[in-house]
Amino acid sequence: MTVKRLGPRASAGLLLLTALSGCGADGPERHAVDGAVQFNGRPMARGTIRFIPTAGTKGPAAVGTIADGFYEIPRDQGPVAGPHRVEIEGPIALPFEIDDEQAFAKAFQTLKGKPLPPQPVPAPFNRQSMLTADVLAGGQTKFDFDLSTRPEPPPQLTPHRVQSHLLHKE
Repeated sequence: MTVKRLGPRASAGLLLLTALSGCGADGPERHAVDGAVQFNGRPMARGTIRFIPTAGTKGPAAVGTIADGFYEIPRDQGPVAGPHRVEIEGPIALPFEIDDEQAFAKAFQTLKGKPLPPQPVPAPFNRQSMLTADVLAGGQTKFDFDLSTRPEPPPQLTPHRVQSHLLHKE
């Protein structure tokens, strides 16, 4: 039995043919999404928004940047059609640049075990998010989110005049 090896040109040609045939190169169809994000009644200045597939939706998560209260994720990076859990996070004011290892080491020494600043957006809107979006192929792709950390005010009760019938003895 003889095994014939492919030369470099034949290997490159086979690789190119595989790529052009569409064998998983494109992945699932994605959709552009956009919208507004309000945080405590104001446009969210900066942040990150993630669309994470749920309930049998197969495909990658989509991530976008929030700036001046708006986000836009282009089609080539957008979510696939189907239901998604949406996570929104705000920026954390760190005492160092995230990619500066020396500054991180210095801050670590300075903080001495103290916690970093907390995420300004509460957990029900990010890691424990209850926000959802159903991305529809050829349908809705605009999703606005209004986040509030303020407690809901108690409902205002309107007083009603109660008439009592008093028996008067004359």
